[in-house]
Amino acid sequence: MESLSPGKPRSYIATIPLLLAAAFVVAVHSDCGVPPRFTSAELKEEYRTQSKFAVGSKVEYNCRPGYTKIQRKLYLWCTLYSQWSYTRELCKARSCPHPGEPENGRLVILTDLMFGSTINFICEEGYRLIGDAERKCVLHGSQVTWDKEVPYCQVIPCQPPPEIDHGTHTGTTMEEFNYGTSVTYQCDSIERGQVPFSLIGEPSIHCTSTDNVNGDWSGPAPECKVIRCEQPKVDHGKQVTGYSPVYTYRASVLFECEHRYTLKGSDILQCNENSRWDPQLPVCERSSCDDPPYIRNTFRDHSNRNLFPAGTVVKYNCVGGYELIPGISSANVTCQKDFTWSEQQEFCQKIRCPDPDITNGRARPTQAIYEYEDTISIVCNPGNALKDNYGSIKCEQNGAWHPALPICEPACDPPARISNGRDIRSRKDVFHVGSSVTYVCEDGWSLVGVSSIQCIAGDGGTPRWDPPAPECKACDPPARISNGRDDRGRKDVFHVGSNVTYVCEDGWSLVGVSSIQCIAGDGGTPRWDPPAPECKACDPPARISNGRDDRSRKDVFHVGSNVTYVCKDGWSLVGVSSIQCIAGDGGTPRWDPPAPECKVQCPKPDVQNEEMVNALDEKMWYNVNESITFKCSPGYQCSDLWYQSTTDSVNVTCLANGTWTVLPVCKKQLDSPQCNMVRECIKFLHCNVSLTELKLLLEVQKLYLEIQKLKQDLQKYKE
Repeated sequence: MESLSPGKPRSYIATIPLLLAAAFVVAVHSDCGVPPRFTSAELKEEYRTQSKFAVGSKVEYNCRPGYTKIQRKLYLWCTLYSQWSYTRELCKARSCPHPGEPENGRLVILTDLMFGSTINFICEEGYRLIGDAERKCVLHGSQVTWDKEVPYCQVIPCQPPPEIDHGTHTGTTMEEFNYGTSVTYQCDSIERGQVPFSLIGEPSIHCTSTDNVNGDWSGPAPECKVIRCEQPKVDHGKQVTGYSPVYTYRASVLFECEHRYTLKGSDILQCNENSRWDPQLPVCERSSCDDPPYIRNTFRDHSNRNLFPAGTVVKYNCVGGYELIPGISSANVTCQKDFTWSEQQEFCQKIRCPDPDITNGRARPTQAIYEYEDTISIVCNPGNALKDNYGSIKCEQNGAWHPALPICEPACDPPARISNGRDIRSRKDVFHVGSSVTYVCEDGWSLVGVSSIQCIAGDGGTPRWDPPAPECKACDPPARISNGRDDRGRKDVFHVGSNVTYVCEDGWSLVGVSSIQCIAGDGGTPRWDPPAPECKACDPPARISNGRDDRSRKDVFHVGSNVTYVCKDGWSLVGVSSIQCIAGDGGTPRWDPPAPECKVQCPKPDVQNEEMVNALDEKMWYNVNESITFKCSPGYQCSDLWYQSTTDSVNVTCLANGTWTVLPVCKKQLDSPQCNMVRECIKFLHCNVSLTELKLLLEVQKLYLEIQKLKQDLQKYKE
């Protein structure tokens, strides 16, 4: 065996499947047998004698007569598996034309219209089929067609209807009587006063068929006869419907029996064709007693019942307020066999009430026996009154007094009436122990005391009211105020809830609320809330030392008045010079602002070579804490504040001891420390000092001067 070299593996591997497939074909497949037979196609003649066909060979078919090709060529192949390639029908049946439906009939297609199929024809009701009912799609020459002619549907006829005596039918003018045709019979008319003919039987018949071929009439023809029944009569019965002087065929009547009679037989009768009532006349038989008898003061059980057959027992009950008479155990009557009631008698008498026993009282009128519906009144003995105030009581049907028997018991006199109020007693005029009365006041009046009083049993049992009746009060007239007035007008009664408003005269201040109200205070006692206000002026203003004011001899200082203060020479007014009387918090008058004080003054300062910044500040005396601003005249500057320029100003203030803070000294600028400082700086320049060293020296000098200024400011602050 040749080994596979690295360069040829693919060609050998591809050859292996082909070799295996060839070996499989040789080992497995063989020839095909006889080709399959088909209903719609037949094998061509040249292939009919062979019994074996090699793999890959083909055979050809032709469609049988009545069939047409399904596919273009009718071939079968012998496949590798020794089987023919196609085993289904090769041709399909040809179809006959649609035959259409007959008039008054219809077509029944059993399967389809193809060659060999069958169809049927049927007619509608009342028509018969003329021709063959079945047709088949057959081959005629080279064409497929139906084997028979299409049948048709013919209407089913009937013979003329029979004639009758003394009558006619509606078909006398008709020539044909086909299926479904109907005729109606009627009897001949007769002269007036004679009994008419009656139509016996069905008035209408129609043409029909029992075999769907031959026509027959639906029934026999009716007859015309004279029918007359006698007037019906039933003892103890009455005719309800059907009244007529003459009863002819099919006339009907309805009977019912009189009350307490029962109908035996049919209640509906009809005059038949034999002039007799059908069924026969009924009978009304007695079946009940008359209504039960009336018995006084009773009522019957089952009062809605109206039939009482023999043996019926009717029970009576006593009406309200009545009871069975002693000795009678039951009250009833019985309907006897002859439909009469058993013996009757009275059963009931009036119910009795017990004798009225009233403590501290009596009944009126007095009777030995008190019966249902009797009415009495109760009268109390002197010093007592009815607890329940009603005039009379009545004996009711339950044997009890209604209302219940009252009680006579001690009672209080009517309670006292109060002024400006009322009590809630309804229309009560009797007040028993334990009863209470409530008082209410009219609008604007306050109830002083308890609102409700009660009738109690006092010493020895004598009723008295407790506690005493209250009073209805209003407020006393409100207080009048000095230097003011209120708006009460001419009112002299001040109800609860009313208000009074106060106003003061000009110059007087209202201290307190302007409006007060009348309220119900503790225990209901009316009072004014809050208290009435006052009208006040300011107290005399304070006097000051070393000064005076302009009050003159005034002793009343109204709100809005002013007082002005002035100090003696050499004293300064500290505070405002004028104060005013005003209405303060709550309206209390006070002076505003407080009175000033007189303190020592400073004289005009003497500063050389200076001038005041504000010329208006110049005067002979200055008040404490008053300040003046100075600046040096041109060419001068403050010697102590040499670092200031000639345009700077200096403030001085009047102290409490009458002296000024440190006054400035103005000197010529050439002699000033500033000039000296500049000269010193020039000397440094001649000493060949560097600019850096010079700058340092100037900074030190500047710091020294600032320290000196701080010392001066601190000294001023201490002063």
